[in-house]
Amino acid sequence: KDEPHMIYALPLLAWSVLWTFYEICDRLRDTVAMADDGVIDEHERAWDSYIDKTEHAVLGMTVSHLCVQASRYHITGALPLPTGAMRPGTVIEDQAIMQLALSSIAYILLMGLSEFCIPKSSPKLKVRIKTILGNCIAFTTFYSTTWIVTEKSGLTGPMAAMVIAL
Repeated sequence: KDEPHMIYALPLLAWSVLWTFYEICDRLRDTVAMADDGVIDEHERAWDSYIDKTEHAVLGMTVSHLCVQASRYHITGALPLPTGAMRPGTVIEDQAIMQLALSSIAYILLMGLSEFCIPKSSPKLKVRIKTILGNCIAFTTFYSTTWIVTEKSGLTGPMAAMVIAL
């Protein structure tokens, strides 16, 4: 049985766990970088920069996937499979397609708002929020397009996949 409150809380839980883990690892990297000579050199800065970009991407993909899955659950009443596919037998109505497509616009507006609401003193937060919102835009556009193609065009298999990929 689906637990709606857990489905909606999961993106925040994932955000919190990953952020905490990444902060611990960042401090550990700083300790290791300072251990040899007490100075962070260019190679250690490059290492930290690469790791930060990877962490932003992983957190962004994880949280955005969970946000969009929760949105799809809210719209259809059926929790999508972990792969993103809808559960067999789930009927996607026109209104659901429109709601998911419009949620892309909501995420776009939130991204614009984040530019003004997140202080410049929190660059890591800004990057992570914008990464999450950008991925949410991509996922909602992808899934609403998928729903249009599969529900309205009657295309299936490779032909449907080719149209969705465009």
